[in-house]
Amino acid sequence: MKRIVQLENENGRLQGINDELTTKLQESASVQVLEEKDARMRDLADERSRLQWRIGELSQWWSDAKWKIGELEAGVAHQRQLLDTANTKIQSLNEQTPQTSTTYMMPSYSVSQAYPGQWQLANNCFAPPTISAPTPFYTTHLTPYETKRVKLEIDIGSTQDVFVMGSFLNWQCALKCDPVGEGRKGVTVDLPRGRQVLQVTLLKFWILRYEFRFLVDGKWVTSSLYTKVPNGFGGDNNLLWIE
Repeated sequence: MKRIVQLENENGRLQGINDELTTKLQESASVQVLEEKDARMRDLADERSRLQWRIGELSQWWSDAKWKIGELEAGVAHQRQLLDTANTKIQSLNEQTPQTSTTYMMPSYSVSQAYPGQWQLANNCFAPPTISAPTPFYTTHLTPYETKRVKLEIDIGSTQDVFVMGSFLNWQCALKCDPVGEGRKGVTVDLPRGRQVLQVTLLKFWILRYEFRFLVDGKWVTSSLYTKVPNGFGGDNNLLWIE
């Protein structure tokens, strides 16, 4: 009987210890959970602060970007206005400026053919510019109407129809070219030549500049035998100087 009482007392004591340990364990777990909760909340608060700061930066960047875009749009509009103004001025100047031409307006000529393939141009009113000088001057034996015989030729092969036009005819008529050799056609033309002027001891020369072009089977071509110059219309003319 005594032994039973002892066992019951021991059991009660152990039960009390167990209850005490359980209570301590529960209290200890609650504290840890609360601490973890507090730490997590602090972390979340810090993360929220960082996000809010980043949102503020992005908002400021977007505001700056919108301002910059507006500034660029205003600049583009201003440049477009300047361009429109410049185009208007250019158009106005183009309308006021006479159209340029590389055609040299020569006096009227009469054309005659003395022999087949040879043409002579008679200039009834040709004269070089008048020279103003304080002392008398004397002309040489050359007259204002003297001509120089030149050949205008082109290597063209077996082409049927070849004509030549030039500033010496004021581009108003064409001369037909005849065969002058194998694979070559041309004409011989007497062109008005320049004038020599003697002023005291100074001998001056007036040199005439002629441009011409060949018409081969309805197409404009230039000869490789002469100098080429732009004609202002997207093509070239042949160039000839006559002293």
